[in-house]
Amino acid sequence: SVVGEKISRAIEKAIERRQKHEKHEQKYKKKTRQGRSFETRKKIEEKSGGKWMQIFDSRDAELERIVAMIQELAETGVRLFVNVNNHYEGSAPLTIQKLKAMLLNQSSSGPESGR
Repeated sequence: SVVGEKISRAIEKAIERRQKHEKHEQKYKKKTRQGRSFETRKKIEEKSGGKWMQIFDSRDAELERIVAMIQELAETGVRLFVNVNNHYEGSAPLTIQKLKAMLLNQSSSGPESGR
């Protein structure tokens, strides 16, 4: 039936998307650092004094690698969410601003921009 064919195609597409996601997940799992240690979290908490309004532990080199991964995944059509925590650099909103600026800078200097 037509309905059965539509359901079958939808299932096939969902399986293909999941396989694509799993492929990228395997690739990037090796590239990213697993969670920060408890001691590292405590140090940044001490530095911040509970006020997460500035960068205490800049990780620009690591953010550049993350930006490259984000762009590569975006080009494949993978749905992507980025979660940023205060414990990463000291201020999640400021880290997000840095990521946004890096992404905008990368996209304006990419091959399609003619630069």
